[in-house]
Amino acid sequence: MSSLALHWPIWPCAWAPDDPRVQLISAALDFRGAISRRDDAARRTAAAEAEALVADLEDPSLAREIVIDNYMRDGAHAAALVHVRAAIDEGAETPEKFITKLSLLGALNEDAAFGAALQDAVVLFPEHTDFADDLVAWYIERDATDQAEAFLRDQVTNGPGAADRHRMRLVGFLR
Repeated sequence: MSSLALHWPIWPCAWAPDDPRVQLISAALDFRGAISRRDDAARRTAAAEAEALVADLEDPSLAREIVIDNYMRDGAHAAALVHVRAAIDEGAETPEKFITKLSLLGALNEDAAFGAALQDAVVLFPEHTDFADDLVAWYIERDATDQAEAFLRDQVTNGPGAADRHRMRLVGFLR
């Protein structure tokens, strides 16, 4: 093993200490190590370093992931949601990001925003049928059965994928 490999956490910082990408790598390693050691103070410090770098990075996705993880571990759901929304706005429209957003909105009891985000997820990720199922369940929990039925009927006509699958869901709902 080379001497560089033995000193991985140290050598990038020595070569380019002012490079925000190198600083992020260092913060990420510190964050991961703090989690492994269950050192909350060190975890928060590393996350604060990552958060300070967000504006300086061309691609802040890793920094945002660290910050979101940190806030969620601390139960600071509103702060985590700010970064999830920013990540989505920056192009991280993934099913996983929407699941995190939904989880945070649920924890914050943001019911209307939860429903809107679920509707967005159905449109953005039609191949993920769990979002559609969750939207129907959300309508039913709010005694909005007319909306659930209208959504399911729309899926039969306009929904992605096999129309038979959508018809079966509608028939099952109407029983």
